Amino acid sequence: MKPLIIMLCLAVWFKASAIMTFTPESRQLTPPPVDLGLEAWELHGQWQGCSGIPIAPDWFITVRHIGVFVGSEFRFKEERYTAMQAVEVPQTDLLLYKVDHPFPIHAQLWDQADTVMGRDAVIFGRGMCRGAAIDLHDGRDHGWLWGAADGRLSWGTCVISGTFDAGPVRGPVLTWPWRAGLRQTDGTLTNGDSGGGLFLKEDDGRWKLAGLHFDCDPNGTFNQDTLYSLNQKADLPFHAAIHDGRGLWKGIEGESYTLLNPASPDPLPMLSSATPIAPYAEFIRAVIAPGSTLGLQYPPRLQWSRHKLMAAGCVGVVLLLSVVIFGIKVRRKRSIASSRSPLV
Repeated sequence: MKPLIIMLCLAVWFKASAIMTFTPESRQLTPPPVDLGLEAWELHGQWQGCSGIPIAPDWFITVRHIGVFVGSEFRFKEERYTAMQAVEVPQTDLLLYKVDHPFPIHAQLWDQADTVMGRDAVIFGRGMCRGAAIDLHDGRDHGWLWGAADGRLSWGTCVISGTFDAGPVRGPVLTWPWRAGLRQTDGTLTNGDSGGGLFLKEDDGRWKLAGLHFDCDPNGTFNQDTLYSLNQKADLPFHAAIHDGRGLWKGIEGESYTLLNPASPDPLPMLSSATPIAPYAEFIRAVIAPGSTLGLQYPPRLQWSRHKLMAAGCVGVVLLLSVVIFGIKVRRKRSIASSRSPLV
């Protein structure tokens, strides 16, 4: 148990939301074969340490929970693009960006909302590798801690099996469990997979974007991760990729933890989730249509990136301190002059 405790001390430094799989390498860092989504792999760009996907000649889509960064750089196929405008898809985690020059290729949208459940999907992301194994000394394999992150794209597979209501701000999301013993390529999400795509294959062989990764183990709260613990006190909670949760404690930081039934006949795997595209495809197409001005909440230069806001804040603090120091010096000089002058 001691090696696990040491790894848990390291794990608490990671803050959650590449695809972790059951393969020996834990992540599949080389492109998938054509029949498993090579076309979809090539549609992923780099955005704020996560992913974004072109969906029109001058628009890409990503997720809102990583922030709004108008004016920042989006990298796609070794080319650099500037995000000029941003549009939120209402009551979802989806965010659209207009760029300064056209993409060479872009994804097609999956718009059949009633044909998603039970389908095989291919998922992509830039999350973490596998860390130390979780050992409860009960003869079961439970999963792994989150390991290191390197921003590299990887892929996996899943079967969409349900939905989860993420609340009025984020809306309903698609979910899938991470079950062992099925396919080695089956994957779950970790920190850094946000904005990666969930793709479905049409009957004609084309891959279409059906969702963008939202969260691992969604819990219905806003920006609060689901954590695991070895005991009810949760004195050392950790992030993990869990395919058998039996015997672990699960909860949210600052709240009570629940024991996952050790005697359950089901292994109680974690869920991963993605915001669906189909229910919002009409709105998205209206936004990205040539000449459209629908929903441009963040026009150029009116919405600054987080980095620019931080820099501006630092400059403001420096200027404020300069004014305060100058004022103190002036008062001090006046005080000295007053004490010396018989006219005051």
